[in-house]
Amino acid sequence: MKIMKLLATILVAFNLSMNAQTTDFNVELPKVFTNKVSIADFGAKSDNSLCTDAINKAIKAIHDMGGGSVIVPKGTWLTGPITLLSNVNLHLQNGAIIKFTKRIDQYPVMEINRDGNIQYSCQPQIYAHGATDISITGKGTIEGSGERWRPVKKNRLSAENWDKLVKQGGILSETGTMWFPDSSSWNGYLAQNLSDDDRKLLTKSDWEKMKTWLRPVMVSMTDCKRILLSGVNFKNSPHWCIHTLMCTDITIDSIDVYNPQFAQNGDGLDIESSKNVIVKNSIFDAASDAICLRSGKDDAGRKRGIATENININNNIIFHGHGGIVLGSEMSGGIRNVWITNCSFTHTDTGIRFKTTRGRGGIIEDIYVNNILMNDLNKDVISFDMFFLTKNDNIVKEVNEETPIFRNFTFKNITCSGARKALIIKGLPEMPVSNITIDGFLATKIKEMGNIRYAKNVKITNAIIDKDFNIENCENVTTE
Repeated sequence: MKIMKLLATILVAFNLSMNAQTTDFNVELPKVFTNKVSIADFGAKSDNSLCTDAINKAIKAIHDMGGGSVIVPKGTWLTGPITLLSNVNLHLQNGAIIKFTKRIDQYPVMEINRDGNIQYSCQPQIYAHGATDISITGKGTIEGSGERWRPVKKNRLSAENWDKLVKQGGILSETGTMWFPDSSSWNGYLAQNLSDDDRKLLTKSDWEKMKTWLRPVMVSMTDCKRILLSGVNFKNSPHWCIHTLMCTDITIDSIDVYNPQFAQNGDGLDIESSKNVIVKNSIFDAASDAICLRSGKDDAGRKRGIATENININNNIIFHGHGGIVLGSEMSGGIRNVWITNCSFTHTDTGIRFKTTRGRGGIIEDIYVNNILMNDLNKDVISFDMFFLTKNDNIVKEVNEETPIFRNFTFKNITCSGARKALIIKGLPEMPVSNITIDGFLATKIKEMGNIRYAKNVKITNAIIDKDFNIENCENVTTE
């Protein structure tokens, strides 16, 4: 009876707050321009011939007119990289498919910021830099042909599908546990074994020999303002699907993002060092992190010094992903003022995940999470990990600019059926996770107890959890 009462309270709160205003910031939409051109007017043909020039000419033409929409009609349009310019709405009509070519030679190698560092990569499939008032809208699909680019790990496929993949050709690793689409991808993999000093000696020409390894992001926007992604299906990206870097005023509404479960680095949405963002009414089915907030890595991120802030993630459905919504581990510029409300996760590894490690620096703070429904998670409902990819220890280190900080988190009305652990907190001995309030937490079918380690000022109320917490090295932790 007590469980049913709490569940009813959670569901009522969820329904009542679906349309509630939960943030104190506004997000500006792109300006509207009435000019229109069709890519067909510039020679694009839906006959499996490359439309790269026609699409980019159409974008340039509407940009030169002062702004408007570039219409992609019904049909399948094969293309290489597309560059979005200011005041342009790339609009896909119902039944339109932009399909990116598998011809690696069509993607120039360039320097780009990804994974928190400047590195060589193939040009993103849709790229915008320094643009304002840009949109991708409509009811069509953008298909990234990711299978041409991606290495695949054997443990991510069934035995039958692995055998089919290997029979296509490509190259197997020495252990036979990883498949590469061609020698170019294999060369790039081997280069990861070089020392940092040796990697710095590689020239652009050297990286050109590894092009398949330098998989492009599907949609990459850097230093842009007033962005709208609405209605479109984004699927099968070679690397991350959507990445915004140092952008402001981003609206993502009613999109679908899909990557197959074996897709290496198949993030759905990465928001990095960006401000004033709303992500709503969308569906994410990702192979890696579904929605990830970042702000740069280590010294480079601290020097950039641009936080990810004023983020509203509301009314989204997430299927699969290493984490449903993830903050970090690249958070050296800080992440703050984030609202996560009215979302549901199914079959993700972890639900809400915060991760970092010594050396990052930066602060994740003022995070508000309300009305989250989760089902059949592979790992943990809520996880704070300040030892990401490093060994836990009890050694107290000096606190300096490289010390990350997690503080000020509020969780309300969280319910989950099926997970490994309900709550994991792994703070640093010298910098505990601090100021966490959890009010209304229903977690059933939990396999193991939760762990709270190096935390202070943690208050958990109205909680019904299958297992008890293991609490150690904490200060002022209460559960009711």
